[in-house]
Amino acid sequence: MKKCVFTLSLILSSLLMANTQTDELFSMSLEELMNVDIVGSTKTNMDILHVPSSVTVFTHKEMQNLGVTTLEALKNYVPGFSSNRSSSASTINNTPLRGNLSGDSSRDILILIDGQRINTDYNGGAGLSRPIISLENIKTVEFIRGPGSALYGSNAFSAVINMITLSGINSINLRAGTNGLQASALVSVVDEDFIFDAFVKGIKDNGDSSENIDDPYTAFDMYLKMKYENFSLYISHSEQDAEEFYVLKTPSDKNDFKTDISYIRAVYDLEVTNTFVSSLALSFSQSNTEIFLDQGYIFGPTNSPLYAKAKIKEQTPSIEWFNDYKINTKHSFQFGAEYRQPKMKTLDGSFNYALYPQSSPPVVPPYTPGYTTYPIGLENSRDIYGIYGQYQGEVASDIHLTLGVRYDHYSDFGSSVNPRTALVYTYTPNTSFKLLYSSAFRAPSRNELDLKNNGLVIGNPDLDAETINSYEFVTVYKQDNHQFSFSVFRNELKDIIIDMPNSSGVTQRENSDDLTFQGLDLEYEAIYFTNLQTRITYSHIFDMPDESFRSPENLASLILNYNHKSYNFNMSGYFHDKVENDYNGNLETLGSYTIINSKIAYNYDENLVLYVQGTNLFDKKYYTTSYGSINTVNIPNRGIEGFIGLEYRF
Repeated sequence: MKKCVFTLSLILSSLLMANTQTDELFSMSLEELMNVDIVGSTKTNMDILHVPSSVTVFTHKEMQNLGVTTLEALKNYVPGFSSNRSSSASTINNTPLRGNLSGDSSRDILILIDGQRINTDYNGGAGLSRPIISLENIKTVEFIRGPGSALYGSNAFSAVINMITLSGINSINLRAGTNGLQASALVSVVDEDFIFDAFVKGIKDNGDSSENIDDPYTAFDMYLKMKYENFSLYISHSEQDAEEFYVLKTPSDKNDFKTDISYIRAVYDLEVTNTFVSSLALSFSQSNTEIFLDQGYIFGPTNSPLYAKAKIKEQTPSIEWFNDYKINTKHSFQFGAEYRQPKMKTLDGSFNYALYPQSSPPVVPPYTPGYTTYPIGLENSRDIYGIYGQYQGEVASDIHLTLGVRYDHYSDFGSSVNPRTALVYTYTPNTSFKLLYSSAFRAPSRNELDLKNNGLVIGNPDLDAETINSYEFVTVYKQDNHQFSFSVFRNELKDIIIDMPNSSGVTQRENSDDLTFQGLDLEYEAIYFTNLQTRITYSHIFDMPDESFRSPENLASLILNYNHKSYNFNMSGYFHDKVENDYNGNLETLGSYTIINSKIAYNYDENLVLYVQGTNLFDKKYYTTSYGSINTVNIPNRGIEGFIGLEYRF
């Protein structure tokens, strides 16, 4: 495999010598990066100095130069974030954030694409229904650290990731690698008041043998958006099929994890007056997950392995109303409301043995080759209402105040009120200081409330919501070609939902003790000599609770990007500190690791870019932790991979 990457590098190196025409395709000014408007923090456009949050932004050009094609890969370059391969499927990653890890689905992080909530109600996060989120059609990604429930309600607990898609681009991207093929296309039509953008992507990954466990997968994405005057329509469909590897912590070449998620979203924007804008959005989403699991052991005289199937289908209609009223040039008020009704349409588990009801004393269950089906949850719906308001204004010279609050009501567990307060002091035109307070909640997901008939974990209908109070100080400095941000935070979490053995020996969801995290995030961006860009991040947790042994205390990353004439060289790497894994109360240390990646691109002419890329260049062998304490395993990660590709714009 190393020889393959070396050969690809030689091919591109020869191309680099063939053309020395100056081209600005890869170059970017730090002014361009610094002046990207941040929308997700307040639902209004704000710059990095004044936005009342701790924010990291990546642009499309940065992501292209870096060579990342998925959101999970990009997280490793964001302060406070890390992305770890999980034991639920080869495509699923969990995301420890500022010390806290909330399961494989990352249910404490809200993900938005053009305003559409991607998180599902069954798992709470986006990680199980859409584990791979493509970046080729994304204009900007905003990582907004800290609670966001004052605007977005549940799941905006530890962070909000707000993604805005591209428009007006026509391109084809083909990539072949040591493990498979990828192809994507962007097509745009612009005609006076009408804009149409389409994105399609396909992946065929043959897998990487690691400790005799293969991990092949296929994926398909489609995203359409149309805008006519004040009306916008968004249509999305994504499907993924991960085979073999681990599924629910069990390795087998028979495992299969299929998932798809689709939605349609219609938005109408109305400019009531020059100072008052109102927006109404209607959406309908549907997700399907099918799991086939080899349980890994054999029952009784039939000598037949135990297999399990699961089918999960969810549908969610929603309506959102948002208003922005500019009182004058220094004061504005935003308010809105939201209603969602997630419904569990199918929650079935099937086994080739008649496992339930369990007898006492236990006996070998009868073999049922046609499979016996049991409900694994309640097939019903719940109503979710939210209403919020937010004030933004300059209350004194160079002091900007943000006040917000949101009320949410769930028909099955109750209500939650979450405020936010932010003071931003612009000390100089290049420096600001921010004092932030916010609270958030995470409603129990449906599999935490209702899960049953699986033999391992049962839900708890009496769960309370998780809550968090966050206090943060942020300073941002930017001048010329340098930008620096530094933040210290204290997060106080209450009623964290964990898996606990009950009196019957079965694991049940329970609200645990309170946890407190204190730490810092640092980020530095600069451009030297006009064409050398660097981005450095570092995160550290000062006060790590004993319960968070799976989360690293220290994280760091470095990106170096150099462009000269017709070529661009990118070298990047990230460091994850050591963690521990729990084996029924016995902790095992998993060592720290550093992963180095690189991409070299050559602009053949104004339309065609050729590139070669390598990930995990030093073939680092490393493991990440599985979540939970049942059948705990260390998850092997992929070794060195090489890619060669092209992008053609037309």
